[in-house]
Amino acid sequence: MKKHLTLGIILTLVSASAYGWQRIDRENTTKLHTASDVYLASPWLEFEVQAALLILQPTSDSLHYSAEAQPLPINSPNWKINEISTGFHCGFEIGFRKNFYDAHTNLSANWEHFHSSDSSSKKVPSANMVGPFFEIGPDAAAYKKAHGTVSFHFDQVNLDYGLYVNLGSRVETNVYAGVGIAHIEQHLSSKFSNVAGTDVRTIKVPSTFLGAGPQLGFDFSYQVVSDFYFNGGAAASLFVGSQRNHTKFHSSSPLLASNHQKTSVHKKTQVVPAFEGKLGLSYLYTSCDYTVKVEAGYQAQVYINAIRSVDIGSEVVTPPVIPDIVGVFARTFEQNLSNFALAGPYLSVDFGF
Repeated sequence: MKKHLTLGIILTLVSASAYGWQRIDRENTTKLHTASDVYLASPWLEFEVQAALLILQPTSDSLHYSAEAQPLPINSPNWKINEISTGFHCGFEIGFRKNFYDAHTNLSANWEHFHSSDSSSKKVPSANMVGPFFEIGPDAAAYKKAHGTVSFHFDQVNLDYGLYVNLGSRVETNVYAGVGIAHIEQHLSSKFSNVAGTDVRTIKVPSTFLGAGPQLGFDFSYQVVSDFYFNGGAAASLFVGSQRNHTKFHSSSPLLASNHQKTSVHKKTQVVPAFEGKLGLSYLYTSCDYTVKVEAGYQAQVYINAIRSVDIGSEVVTPPVIPDIVGVFARTFEQNLSNFALAGPYLSVDFGF
């Protein structure tokens, strides 16, 4: 009888000890692992909500709006290409994550939004001339002023399923895969005029891409000391969708009140690879029921060949009877593809409960 009683007490203690370790593991899995272990883990949080302020600078390969000709001396002229210089603008990102503790996985969704508008101007001396790429010679002598404007509209929505993998007691990673939808618009406008403003030409080139596709990525968090962490991540996507663009020309002068022309381009299916990455530092406050993480860092993202334009390569060699200032007379066309990129600092707040 005493043997059975002793055995029962031992089994009870062992069971209680095992249950206690399981509770410790659920509250903080790092207590049961060494710095060299690689294992699946999950945060004790069930839900996470994130909001970020983005201060980004947009760029593309097609921001030139005019060319300046410096014809003197006549036997060796020079040219200067004028591009629109973009600045930093505010955007935002909001996201939500559901953690599945027993499966060591998570389901997340986020939306990034950005909009900007920039412009540049150029006024040349009387001996020089400024005009579009296809018309920068003696026939463009009337134009002395140029003004370029570009605006960007960007939205991306991601839905990802991730797996938590810890590398020792300090490094936590989330490896994920999912799908994304990206919408990119660039509106480029250039305006040319003489000093008096009576001869005016305006060229507008909108370009739009809308696509969806798979993406792979990872996030990591390294505990530097106490509640301070070094964070980062990277992702690669492959968007497949439609590309649209056209060009509108408008000319006016005393010789012709108004003239409208347009270059129409068919819709095209385009594959756009995309890459993004970020690095930052964060502070994590933890209570019994919730956590608050404040993070600041730098991020960059690029979309390959996302913007298309079909531009006039050159005008007719012999000007028509009507001067060029009242119309566009194309001889050749060329297609141009350019990348779109966003880069700049961010500040985010993550609330978990």
